[in-house]
Amino acid sequence: MRIPTLAAAVLTALAVVMVVPPGTAATGGLTQQPIRYGTAGNGNPQTTDCTVSVHPGSSITSAISGANAGSVICVGPGDYTDQLVNLDRAGVTVRSTGAGRIKGASVHGKGAMLDGFTVVGGDYNAPTSGIVFGGDGIKIVNNLVNGGKLIYGISCERGACDNGLVSRNTVTGIESIGMVIDDGTGTVVERNNIYDLHKDRSGQGYDVDGIRFWGRHVFRYNYIHDINEFASKDNPTPTVFRPTTTAPARQARSSRTTTACGFPGSASSRRTTAPAPTRSGTSPSATTFVRPTTAKASTSAA
Repeated sequence: MRIPTLAAAVLTALAVVMVVPPGTAATGGLTQQPIRYGTAGNGNPQTTDCTVSVHPGSSITSAISGANAGSVICVGPGDYTDQLVNLDRAGVTVRSTGAGRIKGASVHGKGAMLDGFTVVGGDYNAPTSGIVFGGDGIKIVNNLVNGGKLIYGISCERGACDNGLVSRNTVTGIESIGMVIDDGTGTVVERNNIYDLHKDRSGQGYDVDGIRFWGRHVFRYNYIHDINEFASKDNPTPTVFRPTTTAPARQARSSRTTTACGFPGSASSRRTTAPAPTRSGTSPSATTFVRPTTAKASTSAA
């Protein structure tokens, strides 16, 4: 199902529930404060709970294969772009403690967490998605996905998106869809920064969307902007937030939706002359539509 008009996209994004953002101060009433979205790609410096350490030249996946539930594998900063990380062990956390660059990641271990990586992709369809996950209780947090030949930034597999968390990630510079959250229930998608998506090849049958979803999930406090039609080949339809229905069993239902985004089809959803937004951004509030020029520079996520 295509959302053809600005009005439909606005209603989809705001029709369900208005929620006061976390950390909002109340002084004689509710006052919304700026909140931060995404990550600058510097990893997560926490090391006090590390049980295994990996350094450049070593295999991240090999460290995962020997890990037990509860293990925290800390990956030092550096270049791992020849590696496709396979996180298939239940209850294991794999964390980049600095700017650790990988080619891509697949996460399927129940309750596993991928934290703090920079994902750059490879050639077209190798991989197709920067981070793909499927299973129960999986957490994808604090990652920067920035690969010009990726079709999807972060995607969850059909029928396997249950009770997960996709939070504080930045997705930028990719070809088609920032995030795809497929069938399932209870995955929370929040505080992500998705911008500068544009289609660089002609003859490809896809549009350029910020988030596309099925199932029954929670979307809140996401900043989606610069979904670029004019910078793309073939003039694809740019959509900020797109619930999709292909059959009654896959009817799009969101239990709670609060999203800050640029207007689809307006200057903010196409290539403009505005300064390039930072990887970690702020916007006035989680329920306000904002243009990219209102974003404030930020060096790190809160």
